[in-house]
Amino acid sequence: MGGRTRTISDHDESGPEALQELLLDVDRVADSHRWRHGDPANEPIARIDRDTYLPKPGVTPLMVAAAENKVAG
Repeated sequence: MGGRTRTISDHDESGPEALQELLLDVDRVADSHRWRHGDPANEPIARIDRDTYLPKPGVTPLMVAAAENKVAG
């Protein structure tokens, strides 16, 4: 704005929660997982735990829980 820029960092999820939510929304809309890894339908199940913290098309909550070794209690 007016020739000035501003940068906000979210290194190691240290940024404001609203910024973290915005970044995830941008990933969802841009389908950035497909950019990084190709078609998620062809991705091996063994890779599912590597980036489940990001929006990943086709990944269900059950798949995330299994990847993170979470058991409902």
